[in-house]
Amino acid sequence: MRILFIMDITKEVGWYARIYYELADLKKEVEEYFSRSYNVSTDPTKVALADLVVLPEIVEPFFQEKKNKHVLVVPTTFFLTKDFDQIKKLIDLQTNDIS
Repeated sequence: MRILFIMDITKEVGWYARIYYELADLKKEVEEYFSRSYNVSTDPTKVALADLVVLPEIVEPFFQEKKNKHVLVVPTTFFLTKDFDQIKKLIDLQTNDIS
C-alpha cells in the first residue's frame, strides 16, 4: 500500500508561516513512523503513485485530486500533537475498505 501524506500543497499554502519550518521535521517523523507499516511519501508531486492520500483537515480544501484518489482526511490536531497511533488506526480502517 502506497500512502502519500500531503501536509502542504505549495510553499505559499503552508499551514501557517510561523510553523512552516517545523513542517520539514514533522514530515521526517511521519515518514519514519509510517514507513514501518507502509510505503510512505510526503512529496505532493507523487500523488499519481499513491493508493491512499492522507490529508490534515486544514489542507483538504486545497487538494484538487479528490475525485481521482482514495482520500483520508484526518484531524489536523493529530498531526500537531503527533498522535501517529490514532492516524494509523484511521489509515488501517480506510485501507480495509479499499482492499
